[in-house]
Amino acid sequence: MQVSIRTSPVERFSARKAKGLNLRAFLSHNTAATALAATDFLPSGLNITVTHYTGTKSTTILDGNLEPYVMESVLGKAGLQYLTLATSPARTRIITLAQTTGVKEQAIIPMYINFGCTIDLKGNDKLEVRLQSLGSEYSSNIDTAVSYVYCDLAEGTEEQWAIPQIVQRTVNGTELTNTFDLGDGVSGIAFINTDKTSLLAAANVIANVVINSEDGFQKNATYDELYSERVAMMPENEHRCMAQSQILLRTANRTLLNRVNMRCTFVSGSVTSGKNFIISRRFVTSPSMVQNYKSSRQARMAKTMSRISNQ
Repeated sequence: MQVSIRTSPVERFSARKAKGLNLRAFLSHNTAATALAATDFLPSGLNITVTHYTGTKSTTILDGNLEPYVMESVLGKAGLQYLTLATSPARTRIITLAQTTGVKEQAIIPMYINFGCTIDLKGNDKLEVRLQSLGSEYSSNIDTAVSYVYCDLAEGTEEQWAIPQIVQRTVNGTELTNTFDLGDGVSGIAFINTDKTSLLAAANVIANVVINSEDGFQKNATYDELYSERVAMMPENEHRCMAQSQILLRTANRTLLNRVNMRCTFVSGSVTSGKNFIISRRFVTSPSMVQNYKSSRQARMAKTMSRISNQ
């Protein structure tokens, strides 16, 4: 699916396995012999909605602004430098045609949204992806006649055990404290900030976070504690790219928490409206879906063992 400026295309995918979305911004400068800059592409200039259809039932997988989604998907992982803040010179661009006399520079910025599990589009199942260009994704340096964003499914290989939901909530600029009811099946929570580039405490947005679940999980962390967790969790270059974004919760081995509530206290005067987001990940599953997952895995393992024994 190709998205040009001020368009809103929709594509429905079927008969595929998807573990996420691959997106790429293809950029061309509008002036020859001039280098592209980090701020020439802004993912905040696009909105995205992904909906799963099976039979008569539809489930919204994600719906909101593109930038916090792609930043959340790569927090603490290799490749974050591609999605660091647009205002930071650390943002990496893959130059595909270098500028020189009479030549306009071209580049690609890769992006990725991780579903967290494979979605197996069987039978009449569909995955609908809608990308909306708000008209603000390119600077005045970009030749919008030839620049565009491309989106396709990232192919998955595993069996499906759940339907993911990645929920985006915007923090208002006037908020000092807010409580979030994140529901059941929660596997991760992140705070995404898109306007701070400093690592210093003076740029901090979150003062304290308290998370509780029905399962007995409890967390009460200050900014300093969140910052220390982050440093211990990831390499220095990835940690620095996060600026003031934070991983608040990340479970392991498909552990899901139920009836999760979170209270965030924000730093007065540090919250810019429309620049801070809570991204929570949850999975919706059922006994039949889990049983199908187990049966499919067992059948695949049986085939593999049979082929090995016949060699």
